[in-house]
Amino acid sequence: MKKGIIIVCSILVLIIVFIGYLKLSDLMLYEKYKYPNEECFGKKTYSEINYKYSKQEKGVANEILKVASEAFSYIGSEKKIPKKFHALEMYCIKKEDFPEVKKEAHSIKLITVKTEGNNGFMWVVYSREALPDGLGSGDILSRWTIKKENGQWIVTDILEAP
Repeated sequence: MKKGIIIVCSILVLIIVFIGYLKLSDLMLYEKYKYPNEECFGKKTYSEINYKYSKQEKGVANEILKVASEAFSYIGSEKKIPKKFHALEMYCIKKEDFPEVKKEAHSIKLITVKTEGNNGFMWVVYSREALPDGLGSGDILSRWTIKKENGQWIVTDILEAP
């Protein structure tokens, strides 16, 4: 009997510790990017980064991140930018603006994604470098508004801190 009570108490302690860890990780993520982003995006919008996405939503994000990576990698004529990039076109390197850029490197990390019907949002952090100049940026927090059109999820709007 005593052994059973000890086991139950141990399990309860582990559950409490685990829940505390989850809440602490949310707070750490929120605090990591808080300044100036909470001010820039507004507290309500910025608090979206704590949303815990589902497996299905992760699938949507992966679909979008694949296209986003293509947009980041694009170096070429503004006239030839693929239409599928939509708002992600802003990450393309246009030869008209940057003729010296020969290649680029980037990383895009998903923070969260939420879908409701055919609409939703994503929060990502990205960094990039354009070579040979070494022009680039690191850890830019970005909120992407997403929408499902003709069976495909696309990015329709992008918000970033100035």
